[in-house]
Amino acid sequence: MVSSSGFSTRSGGSASRAVAALLLGFGALIAWVGARGLADGQPVAALFLLMGLGVLALGVWAWRYRPVASTGNPPVLRANDGLGMAFVGGFAVLWNAVAWPIGFALWREAGGAPGPGWAAVLFPLAGLALAVLALRAWVRWRRLGRAALTLRPRQPSLGEPFDARLVFEGARAPLPRDWRVRLKCEEVVMTRGGKGNTRSRRRVLWQHEVLARGDGARVQLRLPAGDPGAAQAHAQASTGQQGDGAIHWTLEFEAQDGDGARSFSLAIDPHDPQAEPLPPLAATAAGPSAADGLAERLARHGIEIGATAAPGGSGQWRFAPRLHPGSAGLLLAIGALFAAVGGTLAATGIASGDHGDWWGGALFATLGSFALAAGALLLTLRSGLRWGGGRARVVWRSLFGGGEVAFDLPQVVQLVPVIAVRTRSLGSERESLAIKAALADGRWLRLGGGIPGRLETQALLDQLQAAWRLRPDCVLRAEGAGRLRSGWDVQSRWLALRLAVAAAVLTGAVLAAAAAFPHDYGWRNLSQSQQRA
Repeated sequence: MVSSSGFSTRSGGSASRAVAALLLGFGALIAWVGARGLADGQPVAALFLLMGLGVLALGVWAWRYRPVASTGNPPVLRANDGLGMAFVGGFAVLWNAVAWPIGFALWREAGGAPGPGWAAVLFPLAGLALAVLALRAWVRWRRLGRAALTLRPRQPSLGEPFDARLVFEGARAPLPRDWRVRLKCEEVVMTRGGKGNTRSRRRVLWQHEVLARGDGARVQLRLPAGDPGAAQAHAQASTGQQGDGAIHWTLEFEAQDGDGARSFSLAIDPHDPQAEPLPPLAATAAGPSAADGLAERLARHGIEIGATAAPGGSGQWRFAPRLHPGSAGLLLAIGALFAAVGGTLAATGIASGDHGDWWGGALFATLGSFALAAGALLLTLRSGLRWGGGRARVVWRSLFGGGEVAFDLPQVVQLVPVIAVRTRSLGSERESLAIKAALADGRWLRLGGGIPGRLETQALLDQLQAAWRLRPDCVLRAEGAGRLRSGWDVQSRWLALRLAVAAAVLTGAVLAAAAAFPHDYGWRNLSQSQQRA
Protein backbone atom coordinates (compact mmCIF):
# COMPACT_ATOMS: atom_id res chain seq x y z
CA MET A 1 0.00 0.00 0.00
CA VAL A 2 1.28 3.42 -0.88
CA SER A 3 1.62 5.89 1.97
CA SER A 4 -1.72 7.56 2.69
CA SER A 5 -0.51 10.94 3.92
CA GLY A 6 1.11 13.82 2.12
CA PHE A 7 0.86 15.58 -1.18
CA SER A 8 3.06 14.69 -4.12
CA THR A 9 5.32 17.39 -5.54
CA ARG A 10 7.69 15.11 -7.41
CA SER A 11 6.56 16.10 -10.92
CA GLY A 12 6.37 19.78 -10.08
CA GLY A 13 9.09 22.31 -9.45
CA SER A 14 9.46 25.96 -8.77
CA ALA A 15 9.28 28.00 -11.94
CA SER A 16 11.87 30.33 -10.43
CA ARG A 17 14.40 27.58 -11.08
CA ALA A 18 13.19 27.33 -14.70
CA VAL A 19 13.53 31.10 -15.14
CA ALA A 20 16.98 30.99 -13.55
CA ALA A 21 18.02 28.16 -15.86
CA LEU A 22 16.70 30.14 -18.83
CA LEU A 23 18.73 33.18 -17.77
CA LEU A 24 21.83 31.05 -17.32
CA GLY A 25 21.37 29.54 -20.78
CA PHE A 26 20.82 32.91 -22.46
CA GLY A 27 23.74 34.43 -20.58
CA ALA A 28 26.05 31.60 -21.63
CA LEU A 29 24.90 31.91 -25.25
CA ILE A 30 25.37 35.68 -25.40
CA ALA A 31 28.72 35.59 -23.58
CA TRP A 32 29.93 32.82 -25.91
CA VAL A 33 28.93 34.82 -29.00
CA GLY A 34 30.72 37.87 -27.58
CA ALA A 35 33.87 35.90 -26.78
CA ARG A 36 33.94 34.47 -30.30
CA GLY A 37 33.50 37.94 -31.75
CA LEU A 38 36.34 39.35 -29.68
CA ALA A 39 38.56 36.47 -30.80
CA ASP A 40 37.81 37.50 -34.39
CA GLY A 41 38.77 41.10 -33.65
CA GLN A 42 35.25 42.63 -33.54
CA PRO A 43 35.16 45.38 -30.88
CA VAL A 44 31.35 45.51 -30.89
CA ALA A 45 31.36 41.96 -29.50
CA ALA A 46 32.50 43.36 -26.15
CA LEU A 47 28.93 44.55 -25.59
CA PHE A 48 27.72 41.01 -26.18
CA LEU A 49 30.22 39.68 -23.68
CA LEU A 50 29.26 42.23 -21.02
CA MET A 51 25.56 41.62 -21.48
CA GLY A 52 26.07 37.87 -21.34
CA LEU A 53 28.03 38.12 -18.11
CA GLY A 54 25.33 40.38 -16.64
CA VAL A 55 22.57 37.92 -17.55
CA LEU A 56 24.66 35.08 -16.11
CA ALA A 57 25.03 36.98 -12.83
CA LEU A 58 21.28 37.62 -12.79
CA GLY A 59 20.61 33.92 -13.38
CA VAL A 60 22.90 32.93 -10.50
CA TRP A 61 21.10 35.39 -8.23
CA ALA A 62 17.66 34.10 -9.30
CA TRP A 63 18.79 30.49 -8.73
CA ARG A 64 20.10 31.14 -5.24
CA TYR A 65 17.59 33.75 -4.04
CA ARG A 66 15.00 32.60 -1.51
CA PRO A 67 12.96 34.93 0.68
CA VAL A 68 13.46 34.80 4.44
CA ALA A 69 10.50 35.23 6.76
CA SER A 70 10.21 38.44 8.73
CA THR A 71 9.85 38.52 12.50
CA GLY A 72 6.64 40.56 12.62
CA ASN A 73 3.79 41.87 10.47
CA PRO A 74 3.58 45.65 9.88
CA PRO A 75 0.17 47.40 10.16
CA VAL A 76 -0.21 47.24 6.36
CA LEU A 77 1.48 44.63 4.17
CA ARG A 78 2.37 45.40 0.55
CA ALA A 79 2.27 42.82 -2.21
CA ASN A 80 5.53 41.19 -3.28
CA ASP A 81 5.14 42.25 -6.91
CA GLY A 82 7.30 45.41 -7.04
CA LEU A 83 10.58 43.50 -7.32
CA GLY A 84 9.25 41.23 -10.05
CA MET A 85 7.85 44.17 -12.02
CA ALA A 86 11.18 46.01 -11.78
CA PHE A 87 13.04 42.87 -12.85
CA VAL A 88 10.87 42.25 -15.92
CA GLY A 89 10.98 45.88 -17.04
CA GLY A 90 14.69 46.32 -16.35
CA PHE A 91 15.62 43.13 -18.17
CA ALA A 92 13.55 44.16 -21.22
CA VAL A 93 15.19 47.61 -21.30
CA LEU A 94 18.69 46.15 -20.93
CA TRP A 95 18.13 43.54 -23.63
CA ASN A 96 16.77 46.05 -26.16
CA ALA A 97 19.44 48.66 -25.38
CA VAL A 98 22.17 46.16 -26.24
CA ALA A 99 20.50 43.92 -28.84
CA TRP A 100 19.42 46.60 -31.31
CA PRO A 101 22.80 48.32 -31.88
CA ILE A 102 24.66 45.00 -31.95
CA GLY A 103 22.11 43.41 -34.27
CA PHE A 104 22.33 46.36 -36.66
CA ALA A 105 26.15 46.26 -36.63
CA LEU A 106 26.25 42.52 -37.34
CA TRP A 107 23.67 42.87 -40.09
CA ARG A 108 25.76 45.56 -41.77
CA GLU A 109 28.89 43.44 -41.42
CA ALA A 110 27.12 40.57 -43.15
CA GLY A 111 26.21 42.91 -46.01
CA GLY A 112 22.51 42.37 -45.50
CA ALA A 113 22.80 38.94 -47.12
CA PRO A 114 21.33 35.71 -45.78
CA GLY A 115 23.56 33.98 -43.28
CA PRO A 116 25.01 35.47 -40.09
CA GLY A 117 22.75 38.50 -40.44
CA TRP A 118 19.74 36.30 -39.81
CA ALA A 119 20.97 35.45 -36.33
CA ALA A 120 21.57 39.15 -35.66
CA VAL A 121 17.91 39.90 -36.38
CA LEU A 122 16.67 37.33 -33.88
CA PHE A 123 18.02 39.17 -30.84
CA PRO A 124 16.17 42.47 -31.53
CA LEU A 125 13.01 40.45 -32.24
CA ALA A 126 13.42 38.73 -28.88
CA GLY A 127 13.80 42.21 -27.36
CA LEU A 128 10.50 43.28 -28.88
CA ALA A 129 8.82 40.20 -27.41
CA LEU A 130 10.28 40.98 -23.98
CA ALA A 131 9.08 44.58 -24.22
CA VAL A 132 5.55 43.42 -25.09
CA LEU A 133 5.51 40.99 -22.14
CA ALA A 134 6.76 43.68 -19.75
CA LEU A 135 4.16 46.17 -21.03
CA ARG A 136 1.32 43.65 -20.68
CA ALA A 137 2.42 42.80 -17.12
CA TRP A 138 2.54 46.51 -16.24
CA VAL A 139 -0.93 47.16 -17.74
CA ARG A 140 -2.42 44.24 -15.79
CA TRP A 141 -0.81 45.48 -12.60
CA ARG A 142 -2.04 49.06 -13.17
CA ARG A 143 -5.57 47.80 -13.84
CA LEU A 144 -6.03 46.91 -10.16
CA GLY A 145 -3.47 49.25 -8.62
CA ARG A 146 -1.34 48.76 -5.55
CA ALA A 147 -2.47 45.99 -3.21
CA ALA A 148 -2.46 46.36 0.58
CA LEU A 149 -3.34 43.73 3.18
CA THR A 150 -4.39 44.15 6.80
CA LEU A 151 -4.68 41.31 9.33
CA ARG A 152 -6.78 40.90 12.47
CA PRO A 153 -5.09 40.12 14.74
CA ARG A 154 -1.97 41.63 13.25
CA GLN A 155 0.16 38.75 14.57
CA PRO A 156 -1.70 35.44 13.94
CA SER A 157 -0.82 32.33 15.91
CA LEU A 158 -0.82 28.68 14.94
CA GLY A 159 -4.11 26.96 15.65
CA GLU A 160 -6.12 30.22 15.68
CA PRO A 161 -8.16 31.80 12.86
CA PHE A 162 -7.47 35.29 11.57
CA ASP A 163 -9.10 37.75 9.21
CA ALA A 164 -7.37 39.13 6.13
CA ARG A 165 -8.63 42.13 4.17
CA LEU A 166 -7.24 42.96 0.73
CA VAL A 167 -7.61 46.54 -0.53
CA PHE A 168 -6.58 47.89 -3.93
CA GLU A 169 -5.45 51.48 -3.89
CA GLY A 170 -6.17 53.41 -7.07
CA ALA A 171 -8.02 50.68 -9.01
CA ARG A 172 -8.75 51.80 -12.60
CA ALA A 173 -11.20 49.03 -13.52
CA PRO A 174 -13.91 46.97 -11.83
CA LEU A 175 -12.34 44.54 -9.40
CA PRO A 176 -12.70 40.78 -9.80
CA ARG A 177 -15.40 39.35 -7.55
CA ASP A 178 -14.23 35.76 -7.06
CA TRP A 179 -10.78 34.96 -5.69
CA ARG A 180 -8.73 31.87 -4.94
CA VAL A 181 -6.73 32.34 -1.72
CA ARG A 182 -3.82 30.14 -0.60
CA LEU A 183 -2.05 30.14 2.75
CA LYS A 184 1.24 28.29 2.54
CA CYS A 185 4.00 27.33 4.96
CA GLU A 186 7.39 26.53 3.39
CA GLU A 187 10.74 25.46 4.71
CA VAL A 188 13.74 27.13 3.06
CA VAL A 189 16.88 25.02 3.55
CA MET A 190 20.37 26.22 2.62
CA THR A 191 22.96 23.56 1.75
CA ARG A 192 26.67 24.12 1.30
CA GLY A 193 28.71 22.35 -1.36
CA GLY A 194 32.25 21.08 -1.17
CA LYS A 195 33.67 24.23 -2.82
CA GLY A 196 31.92 26.63 -0.47
CA ASN A 197 28.94 27.19 -2.79
CA THR A 198 25.47 27.36 -1.28
CA ARG A 199 22.10 26.46 -2.74
CA SER A 200 18.60 26.71 -1.36
CA ARG A 201 15.68 24.29 -1.45
CA ARG A 202 12.03 25.01 -0.74
CA ARG A 203 9.67 22.40 0.69
CA VAL A 204 5.96 22.96 1.27
CA LEU A 205 5.12 21.91 4.82
CA TRP A 206 1.45 22.82 4.81
CA GLN A 207 -1.01 24.55 2.48
CA HIS A 208 -4.63 25.55 2.70
CA GLU A 209 -6.82 26.91 -0.11
CA VAL A 210 -10.23 28.59 -0.06
CA LEU A 211 -12.47 30.58 -2.39
CA ALA A 212 -13.35 34.14 -1.42
CA ARG A 213 -15.87 36.62 -2.80
CA GLY A 214 -14.96 40.28 -3.21
CA ASP A 215 -16.90 43.11 -1.55
CA GLY A 216 -16.36 46.25 -3.61
CA ALA A 217 -12.69 47.16 -3.30
CA ARG A 218 -12.10 44.68 -0.47
CA VAL A 219 -11.81 40.95 0.00
CA GLN A 220 -12.45 39.60 3.48
CA LEU A 221 -11.94 35.99 4.51
CA ARG A 222 -10.99 33.77 7.38
CA LEU A 223 -8.09 31.34 7.20
CA PRO A 224 -6.63 28.99 9.79
CA ALA A 225 -2.97 29.60 10.53
CA GLY A 226 -2.70 25.92 11.43
CA ASP A 227 -5.08 23.17 12.49
CA PRO A 228 -4.70 21.74 16.00
CA GLY A 229 -5.01 18.29 14.44
CA ALA A 230 -3.07 16.64 11.64
CA ALA A 231 -2.01 19.85 9.88
CA GLN A 232 -0.50 21.19 13.11
CA ALA A 233 2.18 18.50 12.85
CA HIS A 234 3.36 20.05 9.57
CA ALA A 235 2.76 23.79 9.97
CA GLN A 236 5.42 25.64 11.96
CA ALA A 237 5.79 29.19 13.23
CA SER A 238 7.76 31.70 11.17
CA THR A 239 11.46 31.98 11.83
CA GLY A 240 14.27 34.14 10.58
CA GLN A 241 17.39 32.56 9.18
CA GLN A 242 18.49 29.98 11.77
CA GLY A 243 21.59 28.14 10.70
CA ASP A 244 20.75 26.67 7.31
CA GLY A 245 16.96 26.88 7.46
CA ALA A 246 13.97 29.18 7.80
CA ILE A 247 10.16 28.82 7.94
CA HIS A 248 8.37 31.12 5.52
CA TRP A 249 4.60 31.81 5.29
CA THR A 250 2.90 33.26 2.21
CA LEU A 251 -0.68 34.41 1.58
CA GLU A 252 -1.60 34.50 -2.13
CA PHE A 253 -4.64 36.00 -3.84
CA GLU A 254 -5.48 34.92 -7.39
CA ALA A 255 -8.49 36.27 -9.30
CA GLN A 256 -10.65 33.57 -10.87
CA ASP A 257 -10.54 35.41 -14.21
CA GLY A 258 -6.73 35.13 -14.12
CA ASP A 259 -6.22 38.89 -14.45
CA GLY A 260 -4.98 39.68 -10.96
CA ALA A 261 -2.59 37.95 -8.56
CA ARG A 262 -0.98 39.29 -5.41
CA SER A 263 1.32 37.63 -2.87
CA PHE A 264 2.20 38.64 0.71
CA SER A 265 4.83 37.37 3.13
CA LEU A 266 3.43 36.78 6.64
CA ALA A 267 4.90 36.17 10.07
CA ILE A 268 3.03 33.49 12.08
CA ASP A 269 3.64 33.08 15.82
CA PRO A 270 3.67 29.79 17.74
CA HIS A 271 0.39 28.52 19.13
CA ASP A 272 -1.00 30.72 21.92
CA PRO A 273 -3.45 28.83 24.20
CA GLN A 274 -4.62 32.16 25.71
CA ALA A 275 -5.71 33.66 22.37
CA GLU A 276 -9.30 34.94 22.27
CA PRO A 277 -11.47 33.65 19.43
CA LEU A 278 -12.54 36.14 16.76
CA PRO A 279 -16.24 36.88 16.28
CA PRO A 280 -17.82 35.13 13.25
CA LEU A 281 -17.73 36.94 9.92
CA ALA A 282 -20.85 38.34 8.33
CA ALA A 283 -22.60 35.98 5.95
CA THR A 284 -21.98 38.33 3.01
CA ALA A 285 -18.20 38.04 3.48
CA ALA A 286 -18.13 34.24 3.28
CA GLY A 287 -16.74 32.79 0.09
CA PRO A 288 -18.36 30.14 -2.11
CA SER A 289 -17.82 26.47 -1.34
CA ALA A 290 -15.59 24.25 -3.44
CA ALA A 291 -18.61 22.55 -5.02
CA ASP A 292 -20.29 25.81 -6.11
CA GLY A 293 -19.85 26.22 -9.86
CA LEU A 294 -17.24 23.44 -10.04
CA ALA A 295 -18.12 22.42 -13.60
CA GLU A 296 -18.08 26.04 -14.80
CA ARG A 297 -14.71 26.77 -13.17
CA LEU A 298 -13.17 23.67 -14.70
CA ALA A 299 -14.71 24.40 -18.11
CA ARG A 300 -12.81 27.70 -18.23
CA HIS A 301 -9.62 25.62 -18.17
CA GLY A 302 -10.70 23.10 -20.80
CA ILE A 303 -11.93 20.34 -18.45
CA GLU A 304 -15.38 18.79 -18.99
CA ILE A 305 -16.71 16.57 -16.20
CA GLY A 306 -20.44 16.51 -16.95
CA ALA A 307 -22.90 15.30 -14.32
CA THR A 308 -21.70 13.57 -11.15
CA ALA A 309 -21.66 9.83 -11.76
CA ALA A 310 -23.61 7.59 -9.38
CA PRO A 311 -21.69 4.95 -7.42
CA GLY A 312 -21.04 2.02 -9.72
CA GLY A 313 -22.29 3.96 -12.75
CA SER A 314 -20.51 5.27 -15.82
CA GLY A 315 -18.87 8.61 -16.48
CA GLN A 316 -16.61 10.48 -18.84
CA TRP A 317 -14.17 13.37 -18.29
CA ARG A 318 -12.21 15.29 -20.92
CA PHE A 319 -9.00 17.23 -20.24
CA ALA A 320 -7.74 19.81 -22.73
CA PRO A 321 -5.89 22.13 -20.35
CA ARG A 322 -5.56 25.78 -21.33
CA LEU A 323 -3.35 26.70 -18.37
CA HIS A 324 -0.07 26.73 -20.26
CA PRO A 325 -0.41 28.69 -23.54
CA GLY A 326 2.08 31.26 -22.26
CA SER A 327 4.61 28.58 -21.35
CA ALA A 328 4.08 26.84 -24.68
CA GLY A 329 4.55 30.09 -26.60
CA LEU A 330 7.72 30.87 -24.65
CA LEU A 331 9.13 27.41 -25.37
CA LEU A 332 8.32 27.78 -29.07
CA ALA A 333 9.98 31.21 -29.24
CA ILE A 334 13.08 30.02 -27.38
CA GLY A 335 13.23 26.90 -29.52
CA ALA A 336 13.02 28.91 -32.74
CA LEU A 337 15.78 31.25 -31.53
CA PHE A 338 18.11 28.44 -30.48
CA ALA A 339 17.43 26.41 -33.63
CA ALA A 340 18.11 29.44 -35.86
CA VAL A 341 21.34 30.26 -34.03
CA GLY A 342 22.36 26.61 -34.12
CA GLY A 343 21.71 26.35 -37.86
CA THR A 344 23.65 29.56 -38.47
CA LEU A 345 26.65 28.36 -36.45
CA ALA A 346 26.60 24.95 -38.13
CA ALA A 347 26.50 26.54 -41.59
CA THR A 348 29.33 28.88 -40.57
CA GLY A 349 31.43 25.93 -39.46
CA ILE A 350 30.80 24.08 -42.72
CA ALA A 351 31.65 27.14 -44.81
CA SER A 352 34.82 28.05 -42.88
CA GLY A 353 35.97 24.58 -41.88
CA ASP A 354 35.74 25.44 -38.17
CA HIS A 355 34.70 22.30 -36.28
CA GLY A 356 34.06 24.34 -33.10
CA ASP A 357 31.32 26.32 -34.83
CA TRP A 358 29.76 23.12 -36.16
CA TRP A 359 29.65 21.40 -32.77
CA GLY A 360 28.34 24.57 -31.11
CA GLY A 361 25.64 24.79 -33.77
CA ALA A 362 24.68 21.15 -33.22
CA LEU A 363 24.35 21.79 -29.48
CA PHE A 364 22.12 24.84 -29.88
CA ALA A 365 20.08 23.10 -32.59
CA THR A 366 19.46 20.19 -30.20
CA LEU A 367 18.38 22.49 -27.35
CA GLY A 368 16.12 24.44 -29.70
CA SER A 369 14.57 21.25 -31.06
CA PHE A 370 13.72 20.00 -27.57
CA ALA A 371 12.12 23.37 -26.72
CA LEU A 372 10.10 23.36 -29.97
CA ALA A 373 8.90 19.81 -29.38
CA ALA A 374 7.97 20.56 -25.74
CA GLY A 375 6.03 23.68 -26.74
CA ALA A 376 4.13 21.78 -29.41
CA LEU A 377 3.35 19.04 -26.88
CA LEU A 378 1.91 21.52 -24.35
CA LEU A 379 -0.32 23.07 -27.00
CA THR A 380 -1.69 19.83 -28.45
CA LEU A 381 -1.92 17.37 -25.52
CA ARG A 382 -5.45 16.12 -24.86
CA SER A 383 -6.61 13.32 -22.59
CA GLY A 384 -9.79 11.63 -21.43
CA LEU A 385 -11.05 9.28 -18.72
CA ARG A 386 -13.99 6.95 -19.19
CA TRP A 387 -15.38 4.34 -16.82
CA GLY A 388 -18.34 2.02 -16.53
CA GLY A 389 -19.12 -1.63 -15.86
CA GLY A 390 -16.24 -2.02 -13.43
CA ARG A 391 -13.59 -0.91 -15.96
CA ALA A 392 -11.94 2.40 -16.84
CA ARG A 393 -9.90 3.62 -19.79
CA VAL A 394 -7.41 6.49 -20.06
CA VAL A 395 -6.88 7.94 -23.55
CA TRP A 396 -4.40 10.65 -24.59
CA ARG A 397 -3.65 12.37 -27.91
CA SER A 398 -1.01 14.87 -29.02
CA LEU A 399 0.82 16.11 -32.10
CA PHE A 400 3.15 13.13 -31.74
CA GLY A 401 0.40 10.53 -31.62
CA GLY A 402 -1.52 8.97 -28.74
CA GLY A 403 -2.30 5.88 -26.76
CA GLU A 404 -4.68 4.36 -24.24
CA VAL A 405 -4.64 2.10 -21.20
CA ALA A 406 -7.59 0.11 -19.84
CA PHE A 407 -7.79 -1.34 -16.33
CA ASP A 408 -10.28 -2.86 -13.90
CA LEU A 409 -11.44 -0.59 -11.09
CA PRO A 410 -10.57 -3.15 -8.37
CA GLN A 411 -6.93 -2.77 -9.52
CA VAL A 412 -6.81 0.81 -8.18
CA VAL A 413 -4.68 0.89 -5.03
CA GLN A 414 -4.63 4.64 -4.51
CA LEU A 415 -5.58 7.97 -6.10
CA VAL A 416 -2.89 10.62 -5.67
CA PRO A 417 -2.97 14.39 -6.39
CA VAL A 418 0.30 15.72 -7.82
CA ILE A 419 1.61 19.14 -8.80
CA ALA A 420 2.14 18.93 -12.56
CA VAL A 421 3.36 22.49 -13.18
CA ARG A 422 4.16 25.33 -10.78
CA THR A 423 4.80 28.79 -12.22
CA ARG A 424 5.86 31.96 -10.44
CA SER A 425 5.31 35.42 -11.91
CA LEU A 426 5.75 38.83 -10.28
CA GLY A 427 5.76 37.40 -6.78
CA SER A 428 2.69 35.18 -7.19
CA GLU A 429 2.61 31.44 -7.73
CA ARG A 430 0.19 29.35 -9.75
CA GLU A 431 -0.20 25.59 -9.69
CA SER A 432 -1.52 23.13 -12.25
CA LEU A 433 -2.45 19.78 -10.74
CA ALA A 434 -3.09 16.27 -11.97
CA ILE A 435 -4.52 13.03 -10.56
CA LYS A 436 -2.57 9.79 -10.71
CA ALA A 437 -3.75 6.26 -10.00
CA ALA A 438 -1.52 3.55 -8.50
CA LEU A 439 -2.51 0.09 -9.81
CA ALA A 440 -1.97 -3.25 -8.14
CA ASP A 441 0.55 -4.30 -10.82
CA GLY A 442 2.85 -1.37 -9.93
CA ARG A 443 1.91 0.92 -12.80
CA TRP A 444 1.09 4.61 -12.38
CA LEU A 445 -1.48 6.23 -14.66
CA ARG A 446 -2.21 9.94 -15.06
CA LEU A 447 -6.00 10.16 -15.09
CA GLY A 448 -6.13 13.85 -16.04
CA GLY A 449 -4.19 17.10 -15.75
CA GLY A 450 -4.46 20.85 -16.01
CA ILE A 451 -6.63 21.14 -12.86
CA PRO A 452 -6.42 24.80 -11.73
CA GLY A 453 -6.38 24.37 -7.93
CA ARG A 454 -6.39 22.06 -4.94
CA LEU A 455 -10.06 22.63 -4.18
CA GLU A 456 -11.06 21.41 -7.63
CA THR A 457 -8.62 18.51 -7.37
CA GLN A 458 -10.11 17.41 -4.05
CA ALA A 459 -13.65 17.66 -5.47
CA LEU A 460 -12.66 15.43 -8.41
CA LEU A 461 -11.00 12.96 -6.07
CA ASP A 462 -14.17 12.78 -3.96
CA GLN A 463 -16.26 12.12 -7.08
CA LEU A 464 -13.96 9.32 -8.24
CA GLN A 465 -13.93 7.78 -4.77
CA ALA A 466 -17.74 7.66 -4.72
CA ALA A 467 -18.15 6.55 -8.35
CA TRP A 468 -15.49 3.83 -8.13
CA ARG A 469 -16.50 2.75 -4.58
CA LEU A 470 -12.98 3.16 -3.16
CA ARG A 471 -12.20 3.12 0.54
CA PRO A 472 -11.45 6.58 2.02
CA ASP A 473 -7.89 5.56 2.90
CA CYS A 474 -7.20 4.89 -0.79
CA VAL A 475 -7.50 8.58 -1.70
CA LEU A 476 -4.89 11.16 -0.70
CA ARG A 477 -6.04 14.61 0.34
CA ALA A 478 -5.09 17.59 -1.81
CA GLU A 479 -4.40 19.63 1.32
CA GLY A 480 -1.42 19.31 3.61
CA ALA A 481 2.13 18.58 2.57
CA GLY A 482 4.77 15.89 2.39
CA ARG A 483 6.41 14.24 -0.59
CA LEU A 484 5.19 11.08 -2.28
CA ARG A 485 7.57 9.48 -4.76
CA SER A 486 5.03 8.24 -7.24
CA GLY A 487 7.56 7.71 -10.03
CA TRP A 488 6.97 8.06 -13.74
CA ASP A 489 3.54 7.23 -15.03
CA VAL A 490 2.80 5.34 -18.24
CA GLN A 491 1.89 8.48 -20.21
CA SER A 492 5.03 10.35 -19.12
CA ARG A 493 7.29 7.58 -20.36
CA TRP A 494 5.43 7.44 -23.67
CA LEU A 495 5.53 11.20 -24.15
CA ALA A 496 9.21 11.44 -23.15
CA LEU A 497 10.12 8.87 -25.80
CA ARG A 498 8.09 10.66 -28.48
CA LEU A 499 9.59 13.99 -27.39
CA ALA A 500 13.11 12.63 -27.78
CA VAL A 501 12.32 11.22 -31.24
CA ALA A 502 10.73 14.51 -32.37
CA ALA A 503 13.70 16.52 -31.06
CA ALA A 504 16.13 14.22 -32.87
CA VAL A 505 14.21 14.59 -36.13
CA LEU A 506 14.08 18.39 -35.78
CA THR A 507 17.80 18.55 -34.97
CA GLY A 508 18.60 16.49 -38.05
CA ALA A 509 16.41 18.76 -40.17
CA VAL A 510 18.16 21.91 -38.88
CA LEU A 511 21.65 20.49 -39.50
CA ALA A 512 20.62 19.17 -42.92
CA ALA A 513 19.33 22.62 -43.86
CA ALA A 514 22.62 24.15 -42.69
CA ALA A 515 24.59 21.67 -44.81
CA ALA A 516 22.42 22.37 -47.87
CA PHE A 517 22.75 26.14 -47.52
CA PRO A 518 24.38 27.78 -50.59
CA HIS A 519 27.72 28.67 -49.01
CA ASP A 520 28.86 30.79 -51.93
CA TYR A 521 25.98 33.18 -51.35
CA GLY A 522 25.79 34.96 -48.02
CA TRP A 523 28.91 33.51 -46.42
CA ARG A 524 31.52 35.01 -48.75
CA ASN A 525 32.04 38.14 -46.65
CA LEU A 526 32.38 36.05 -43.49
CA SER A 527 34.89 33.66 -45.06
CA GLN A 528 36.97 36.51 -46.45
CA SER A 529 37.03 38.35 -43.09
CA GLN A 530 38.12 35.16 -41.33
CA GLN A 531 40.86 34.60 -43.91
CA ARG A 532 42.12 38.17 -43.40
CA ALA A 533 42.12 37.63 -39.63
